[in-house]
Amino acid sequence: MSFRMFAAGTGGFNHTREHADEGDVFVLATLMGRMNASVGGVRSFAQNEVQGAVTPDSALQQGLVAMGTITCVDSLRTQFQLTQARFSTMTLAVSTRRTNTIMPDDAGHTSVTCRSSDHDAFRNFMRHVHPVLEKTELNRFAVLCAMAQVLSEWSLSGARASGRAMLHMQISSG
Repeated sequence: MSFRMFAAGTGGFNHTREHADEGDVFVLATLMGRMNASVGGVRSFAQNEVQGAVTPDSALQQGLVAMGTITCVDSLRTQFQLTQARFSTMTLAVSTRRTNTIMPDDAGHTSVTCRSSDHDAFRNFMRHVHPVLEKTELNRFAVLCAMAQVLSEWSLSGARASGRAMLHMQISSG
């Protein structure tokens, strides 16, 4: 499932990422894993595996998703802390939307103000952001990595804030 990320922040910062996708990687990984485990060659593989469903919830895919999630949460935490060191007070807003074909769209929004003196500000940030991502089915490792990338680029953009720095991330899928 692909998603679109747009972010705007203090200092004229803008970031756009179109058609980011993660699902196709796992279908290919599952297929390659089954092909390597096949004993009878390509024909046997085709008859036994391709005719059956290549499940998107294979053990290999679940392992890759878990590793990706751990890596991206760690990256997001690191970029959050580096950004927090750059701006003494920052407000981060996250808006999400999932477009549905028949039913109304699902949407969510949260805004969190963090100060450099806050104890465990990242946990507080994730406590607010996680339900919004879950509501719109965007709580995926590729989205978390994209958020980390936005924080990194914003922190390195040279933006100056005389007071509170602000960043708004809009994430949509559908």
